[in-house]
Amino acid sequence: MWMALGMVVLLACPAPGTAPAAKEEWLVLGMDAFRRAQYDESLELANAATTGPRNSSRIVKFFCYLEKSLKSRDRGETLAWKGDYKPLYAAIRAEDVTLLRGLEDSGGAYTKKYALAFIEMALKQITHLRDIDSIRTHLHSQDRKTAYAAVAALGKVLASRRKLVDEGGTLSDTDQKIFGDPTILRPLVAMLRYEKSAGEQVKDFIPEAFRGDVAARPDDCLVYIEAPALAYLKEKQGEAGDRGVDAQATIHKVIYRRIKKYPGSTWASATGEKPKAGYATPRCTTCNLAYSPGVKHCTCGIDLPPPEIEVAAACKKCSAIEGGRLCLTCGRVVIGER
Repeated sequence: MWMALGMVVLLACPAPGTAPAAKEEWLVLGMDAFRRAQYDESLELANAATTGPRNSSRIVKFFCYLEKSLKSRDRGETLAWKGDYKPLYAAIRAEDVTLLRGLEDSGGAYTKKYALAFIEMALKQITHLRDIDSIRTHLHSQDRKTAYAAVAALGKVLASRRKLVDEGGTLSDTDQKIFGDPTILRPLVAMLRYEKSAGEQVKDFIPEAFRGDVAARPDDCLVYIEAPALAYLKEKQGEAGDRGVDAQATIHKVIYRRIKKYPGSTWASATGEKPKAGYATPRCTTCNLAYSPGVKHCTCGIDLPPPEIEVAAACKKCSAIEGGRLCLTCGRVVIGER
């Protein structure tokens, strides 16, 4: 509860040494009043608000009337929130997720129920990886519907980025970091235990351009991520069971399809640019910064050990050491290269 509320306060608080903006101040005070069950005070602040995110005052008023009606059984207050439910639901946007999370953890059972429904709608509105923090948070949700709504949102934005490569482009540095983020890979792999065969789930889009126009499942997201997901699955084999094996086989198919279309390409670039991030990128054990294999000293000052290898096959594209036919750092086939 306190963590979610803290996120709302942090986002609404001004930088040190500056005066709070009106739109931020009323929301902080209104959320504090809501947490203390002072719904009339929160309503007064929301009714007086003339600035801020377009839905924020409306959302706060909805949940205030909801909580008040449960306690007073007042017909007018009940009609106030019931009458606005469908119009508000249709108006929810991605920018509302943080406020809704704070309300979810600050109210009673009914507030949680309706907040989760609104969060699910908000996640459907996400169209860009700039909203990755909202997606990442809800991938770990204890509510199954919310978690899968986050998966669908993630799949939609991952598909658009994967399609960029499929059409000859290169992922940005920021996109690459997200594709290799273990806090995203971990819940996706954990969910595989509850999924059908990955091969059954993704077979429709392998021959065609990545569409992203259907609700993605966890295995779809892993296929969009491609080589970094394959590296994670190989490392965490036991966490996904047979579904992990299916997912690896499907990702291999997608990788070889990419390489056939763009010889010399990497998972992040159709033109063959070396990835600057990814799960398989070696990291300094002291500061966790990524470094290129062969570098002897990290910027934090410690000596870096050589990577452990089984078969010394160096990928000429990224210089990574790989013990098989496919380089998991850059997603390029390294058959016969030494």
